[in-house]
Amino acid sequence: MKEASGSLDKPFWLREPWSILFDLEGLEKKEKEREVWSIDIRGLLESFLEELRRLSSINFSIPGMALLSSAIIHRIKSELVLRLEEPLKSPPPEKSLPEGPIPILPLPIRYEYGTLTIDDLLKAIRDILAL
Repeated sequence: MKEASGSLDKPFWLREPWSILFDLEGLEKKEKEREVWSIDIRGLLESFLEELRRLSSINFSIPGMALLSSAIIHRIKSELVLRLEEPLKSPPPEKSLPEGPIPILPLPIRYEYGTLTIDDLLKAIRDILAL
């Protein structure tokens, strides 16, 4: 009897089946055990909203938490599906070296560096502008 009255003292969202929406640690445990597939997010949220309407409860933090955890459940399910669909990675093909002589590469042009005075620079600029 004590258990039955204790469960009635709890807010409705902490009772089954809605408690999974507010127990993120339990959700992580279910993820590891791959039990997330047994969670019907749509049915759970619909019954949760019906209960909220029935009780006329206007506390937006509670439905917000329920939506967050249902989004997490959906993400976990999506990641599991994507992992199943991911193709096995094959090792990259080995690159073979070309047979025969290796072609000679042309050497890059090297520019010679020299000293330049400001007078030489100004003369060169004047010559260019005079054209």
